[in-house]
Amino acid sequence: MELQRLCLCGVCSTNFKSSFRYGRSVSLMLIEVLNLQSNGVFEVVATEQQAMRCVVEERPLLRVIVGQETMLVRAWNRLMDDETTIMGLYGMGRVGKTTLLTQINNKFCKAYYGVEIVIWVVVSNDLRVENIQDDIAEKLGLCGEGWNRKKKRHKVTDIHAHMKNKKFVLLLDDIWRKVDLTEIGVPFPTRENGCKVVFTTRSREVCGHMGVDDPMEVQCLTDNEAWDLFEKKVGPLTLKSHPCILEQARRVAAKCCGLPIALNVIGETMSSKRTIQEWDLAVQVLNSYAADFSGMDDQVLPILKYSYDNLKDDQIKSCFEYCSLFPEDHLIEKEKLIDYWICEGFITENEDRERTVNQGYKIIGILVRSCLLMEEESNKSKVKMHDVVREMALWITSDL
Repeated sequence: MELQRLCLCGVCSTNFKSSFRYGRSVSLMLIEVLNLQSNGVFEVVATEQQAMRCVVEERPLLRVIVGQETMLVRAWNRLMDDETTIMGLYGMGRVGKTTLLTQINNKFCKAYYGVEIVIWVVVSNDLRVENIQDDIAEKLGLCGEGWNRKKKRHKVTDIHAHMKNKKFVLLLDDIWRKVDLTEIGVPFPTRENGCKVVFTTRSREVCGHMGVDDPMEVQCLTDNEAWDLFEKKVGPLTLKSHPCILEQARRVAAKCCGLPIALNVIGETMSSKRTIQEWDLAVQVLNSYAADFSGMDDQVLPILKYSYDNLKDDQIKSCFEYCSLFPEDHLIEKEKLIDYWICEGFITENEDRERTVNQGYKIIGILVRSCLLMEEESNKSKVKMHDVVREMALWITSDL
């Protein structure tokens, strides 16, 4: 366009002065391009972006993951929302929270999302700030003898200095109470700095303490998903080894009520059982006292017991244990349950009846938020126990 404006029929210039200026600017621009090409260090740009993509450590996943595809999409979309700064994933023990968090971590390995560093920290029940600081420091490259000699307050300063200008994602697995980010040195995530914190917990109450009003519940598998997982664990050879095993296998899977850890443990145990008598016995044991089943008392029930151990006092524990006296899948009216607790002496009755009942509702709320009781979806006035949680409660009381 510029050449057409300056030239007459493409032969000579209509304005010699303008043509000279235009030619000189083009010449200078070409010289500048050559200088940039010869003196520029373009590989640094590629190296920095590649380095940012490499700050995510891919974590190992279960060989078989069933029923989390939809949940992963929902969780990822919420995390990528600019309005989300802290996200909580809650649910009962071994329902798949850590697996979901691991999948989120590994998605950062597959593409660049503008995040400079992704840090994974396992917190667990005995929350120790300095252990969390050490894990973060290792990821930031701060570890060494000098770091180990520093006091806690100096570690706070160092972590904050190294993270305040980074766009980070902090993944906190298995928290049991509020994690104070400022006490660790982690800058608070905001929409402006683009940073994110994601955590898993067994308690919805902890989500509230972390400032998450609408956490995502990781639920048990549906009947179809549970059967898919159990079928993969047992294997086709065992399921086809006798015409009646398939029917009994479905009964065994149903006893797990969609809890992945129970499906995995029991499925692996039954994978070598190829006589109908062994499957009949499995159904009988699970129907009578599941703790006697191989793997339940050392792999499943002790893990669920962590939630029970975390209850604040013996009064709440006694109220929880009492719920195991109701039959499997029994819907318990909250008002009646509170009356039973009062009659048993778990709740002290006083002249103010309303206050006594409210105390009962408070305990129910604690048990529901701890995923030890489940509210009926269609009727919030009733609660029930997950079958495997009920087995855990019976196992605890029998052990005592």
